[in-house]
Amino acid sequence: MEDLLMTLATLLLVVGGFWGNGNPQTTRATRIIDGDTIVIEGKQHVRYIGVDTPEITHNTKGISECYGEEATAYNKKLIQNKELIVSKDASWKDRYGRLLRYVYVKQDGKRILVNEELIRQGYGSVLFIAPDIHKAPQLVLAQLDAMVHKRGMWKACP
Repeated sequence: MEDLLMTLATLLLVVGGFWGNGNPQTTRATRIIDGDTIVIEGKQHVRYIGVDTPEITHNTKGISECYGEEATAYNKKLIQNKELIVSKDASWKDRYGRLLRYVYVKQDGKRILVNEELIRQGYGSVLFIAPDIHKAPQLVLAQLDAMVHKRGMWKACP
């Protein structure tokens, strides 16, 4: 029984590590498109996994959604001119050809998950599309924290 538990624990660590840290890459953003999409070196578009920020120009309405400009500005503040680490979950790209990635940046000596920080500060909400769900629990907790403390769009938007 003990051997079975050790085998299962090892398997979970291996699978969790593989899905959450697949092919980490060091890069920089060359353009911030909006709150959850950037262009990195090599002209590759990156869509942040697990977060949906308000649009700065809504496709059907032609106007910005509430807190879209603020989300874009905060994303820019977090990552512009900084070294980033991007890592995949289960999927390589979305249906639009954008890389799907978790994006990390160093801030105050710590590695910050940008996807989570945007949610925690109220600039976005959780959006998961299976199978890219490795960090779902921590992102859901970040959103609950933002909602309870009425940060960002949870205070400003109806």
